[in-house]
Amino acid sequence: MGTVSLEALLERAREIRDEKIDSANTAYRVGKLLEDMINGTSSSVLDEKYLSKLHDDSTPFNLTIGQLLTTLNLKVTDVARIARAVIEVLGTEKFVDGFFGEGYQIWKAAATGDWNFTIDRATFRKTLTVFELLIQKLRSIKGALVISPADGKIKTVETDGTSYKITFEDDNSYTADDYMRMQVYTGAGNKDAVRYYWVKVDHVDGNIVYVPITEFDGVVPLVGDETVQIGNLTNTLRQALIFLSATEDGTPRIDLLDGVNSKNFDGCLKVRLGRLDGITDSTFPSDISLPDTDCTVIMYFSVAHLFFLHTGKMFRLCSR
Repeated sequence: MGTVSLEALLERAREIRDEKIDSANTAYRVGKLLEDMINGTSSSVLDEKYLSKLHDDSTPFNLTIGQLLTTLNLKVTDVARIARAVIEVLGTEKFVDGFFGEGYQIWKAAATGDWNFTIDRATFRKTLTVFELLIQKLRSIKGALVISPADGKIKTVETDGTSYKITFEDDNSYTADDYMRMQVYTGAGNKDAVRYYWVKVDHVDGNIVYVPITEFDGVVPLVGDETVQIGNLTNTLRQALIFLSATEDGTPRIDLLDGVNSKNFDGCLKVRLGRLDGITDSTFPSDISLPDTDCTVIMYFSVAHLFFLHTGKMFRLCSR
């Protein structure tokens, strides 16, 4: 049979309800109405009025939680389980974490179970409760940067006749046998354009660092000198550093050094990420010419004598 509208079915149901003749509402008449209600109403008519549980569906109208529970025959625990599943994967289609990333995401760290949230901006109109707050500031520099176990800007300088007693603006991070270096360009035209010292710490007493006067070779440490720890005579855990250079020769690079146990860097360069301009090493592979001006990214591992070359089309691993 053809499609039967809901209005026609309702009209027949009202006729049966309001029938005055006792024998008129036969079993056939009532049964036929039920049959037509089940078989004669098209799915398209029902879809216009009801949300389907058999296929994907939508509605332009608002649904409250109560209506949602009733419509989908769900319990509150079911909704919580669904929400938890959604939240665990909540985020943009493309997400990269960190300062230079993109998108947003809420996720659970598998290793720790901690919940994480990365987004560009957040506004709290009332109260923000924080149990531990870690603030990281992105800094930029001109020139080069040394990352090592200690540094400090000199606050005071005194002498006991044999040693300089030095304190810093922040808590002291130097230890005995550290090599403390300071180097500053004082300006063209000066007789000594670069003021420099690289001295070994004799011992420390709390926030006071003692350095023999003879270590300075006539240079006087001054208030405001910015120093950095570069190496240690005896402690191998304090003999490594990272050197980031952006403008030294126009070719940015990252150097990893280790084994700095004296006032020189002989044999201390372990890894260089960047161009290899300026390096001469007998371990360079004989079948390539370095520096390779066609390479945009090069990694050099001096200990294992490995080279990763990127020419823009491929990566190449070379070894000796």
